[in-house]
Amino acid sequence: MYSFNVKRRASTDLRVASKRLHTSPPPAPPPAPPPAVSATYTAPGAIVAPLAAAGRLTAVLPAAGPELPELQLEAEHGGTAGLHLLTCRQGAEFRWRTVLSSPAVALRCCEERCLAWTADGSLLCLSRAGRLLLPPLAMPGPVARVAARGRHVLVVTCAAEVSTWDVRAVAARVRREPAAHLLRGGARLTGCTLTEDGRPVLVVSSGRAYLYSETMAGWQLVTDGRAPGAALSEVQPQLPAAPASGQALAVLMAQVRRLRPAAPAAAPALAAAAADPQLAADAAASFLDSQVAAAVALGSPGEYSLWLAALFRQLASCGDEARLRDLCERLLGPAHSGASLSASPTAELGLDGRTLLKELLPLLVSHLSLQRLYTEIKDQLDCVELADSI
Repeated sequence: MYSFNVKRRASTDLRVASKRLHTSPPPAPPPAPPPAVSATYTAPGAIVAPLAAAGRLTAVLPAAGPELPELQLEAEHGGTAGLHLLTCRQGAEFRWRTVLSSPAVALRCCEERCLAWTADGSLLCLSRAGRLLLPPLAMPGPVARVAARGRHVLVVTCAAEVSTWDVRAVAARVRREPAAHLLRGGARLTGCTLTEDGRPVLVVSSGRAYLYSETMAGWQLVTDGRAPGAALSEVQPQLPAAPASGQALAVLMAQVRRLRPAAPAAAPALAAAAADPQLAADAAASFLDSQVAAAVALGSPGEYSLWLAALFRQLASCGDEARLRDLCERLLGPAHSGASLSASPTAELGLDGRTLLKELLPLLVSHLSLQRLYTEIKDQLDCVELADSI
């Protein structure tokens, strides 16, 4: 009897379990494991390739006086216990170390600050002692290029957007300025830098360099390595083989020369100009004129004087009186056209226009067709100097 009841109860339990099995919903699948953290992150439609985390990155924080010696920064991806480390040393001596939450993709030094960009899209700004100076700044997209100079920092994202910051003032200067249109026709971004006053400059594979103008709210072409006049002009100033500090235009020209485009766009113009001396002279003058304008835009007074003299000689050699007159009157200032002789002369980059004109005028003496212009401008300049001496 006892065994019968057990068997009957067991049979009933099996039928109930079977019924529940066919009527209940299937159990939920186990949660998927979290995705692995990538060394870099990308965005759809990227125009410029992102920076990738390397096993080891280094940068030098220059000396800032006898009490602040040169320091060496080193970022290690996945070092001790798999942590991402930023270490500072002076020679072989250990100074400090900090742990990053994401691997570093770039290191730069800016005045007395060290900067680290991480793969999760953050910018860290630390003191020479390794103290975080402000909360990490989230970049507007995956980082493709970075630069630092003085107190300024430059970032180019994979979407070809440019931003700059003044890290001393903790303020933005350029905010996500589009630069994709500079990369049309398959051109690639090959470099980026900052001027001494913190303005961004981009160098592209087409042999061109662009400066961002905050006042114009746009990109200015300051170097064109494929301009016809660059090859045609035989009156260019002697350029230094290794440009020094303060020669911003020469530095950009050196970078552009290293690109050496395989099929220069200037080739047809070169062939045409070779058969037409006047066309060659016009192309040379156009190139020199663009160099003068670029030196002004870059804020380089020494190079401005250099290229201005080259332009003056070129215009004089081809007897271009109209453009020479315009240039002379620009340098002379408001002393002509009935203006007061004591009025301030034109100043460009802190240079006195009349002083420059006095140095350039003798270049006209040997050209007979320009004697009338020389005499006219010389007389006005003498009147100005006489008025200044009274």
